[in-house]
Amino acid sequence: MSSVFNITPARILKVSETLPGAPKLLIELDRLLRDPNSDIEGVALVLRRDMALTGRIIRIANGVVYSRGEPVGEPEEALTRIGFGEVFRLIGLASMLQMTDVQFRFYPISPKTLRENALFCALMMETLAPFIGIEPRMAYTAGLIRSIGRVLLDLAAQQELQKLRIPALPLDNLIAWERGLFGMTNYEASTLVLKHWRFPADILVAVRDQLLHDLSVDPLPMAKLLHVSVAAAYGAGYAMTGGQVFLDRYSPTARAELGITDEQVARAVAQVNKRFEQMKAALA
Repeated sequence: MSSVFNITPARILKVSETLPGAPKLLIELDRLLRDPNSDIEGVALVLRRDMALTGRIIRIANGVVYSRGEPVGEPEEALTRIGFGEVFRLIGLASMLQMTDVQFRFYPISPKTLRENALFCALMMETLAPFIGIEPRMAYTAGLIRSIGRVLLDLAAQQELQKLRIPALPLDNLIAWERGLFGMTNYEASTLVLKHWRFPADILVAVRDQLLHDLSVDPLPMAKLLHVSVAAAYGAGYAMTGGQVFLDRYSPTARAELGITDEQVARAVAQVNKRFEQMKAALA
């Protein structure tokens, strides 16, 4: 079936250049936070390259969750108040808020729905990662950016298909719907931009293969973990339309292959629910 609008890789990359640069800072921040000699000043120096993100982090530090007495006005003060261990999570989430500040026209989702799904998946990834020997910050990043392709495809199509009557997205046929409308899936779009941004291969491949559908090779453990985390988000009430059939089909096998039990997933969901509400409150 031919697509209504054949979105090219070049167009996806062009649209990606209009997004805030914060996601690209996550990899540099991760390397910095791994360095035992790094300090708040070094993190603040990286953060200052995105003034909008810097402002958001300062507002978080002055918000109800972290505020303690006098307000802070500099990123170094904000990062000190938030705490070194929490910095990466909140910078990642703040960057996601910037990146998803769009009005979707083609996908039947809201920015709020995408953000909550991304945050829940990221926290599930981080919580479950130690069970299979994956670095938690890398897992968190994969969960957070797993749906960047939806943002890119919707923005690209908005420029060309303003008067198109949009076909309904079926619950069980996301891939066919995307190919028929855009000529490309959101997973392919994500792969293009993450490669362009030089994200680590493990993250790129996990995001690309997260549905675990129609793959010619055994997927990476992180792709399976992302699939399990997405299924947990759906079960917790933070679903996005499309893809449910693949979660029902593959998530039990993925859990078994990773050696993660239903009980471990349930405990992780309980932990994530508490953390999820704290982080949402910090960004309110």
